[in-house]
Amino acid sequence: QKSLDRPVAIKILSAELDEREQGFAERFKNEAKAMGQLNHPGLVAVHDFGVAEGGLLYIAMEFVAGTDVSRMIARQGRLPPDHAMAITAH
Repeated sequence: QKSLDRPVAIKILSAELDEREQGFAERFKNEAKAMGQLNHPGLVAVHDFGVAEGGLLYIAMEFVAGTDVSRMIARQGRLPPDHAMAITAH
């Protein structure tokens, strides 16, 4: 987010997905609005939501460095139960 000199994560609605699944754009908008109302240390903050040129829907969210669970599993296989429980607890 250049205007505020901070990195953000951008979630974009795939035009392909929107065409395939009726109402997906509306659900995406509802997700942005719902996430924007939440404030919790365990959740990323939503900074902005909008429509870019060409009608592309996006959500700009707090950037959190790291990885996600699906990548962890792809890299190392099944997670040890204590690690999986720690992730779930957080």
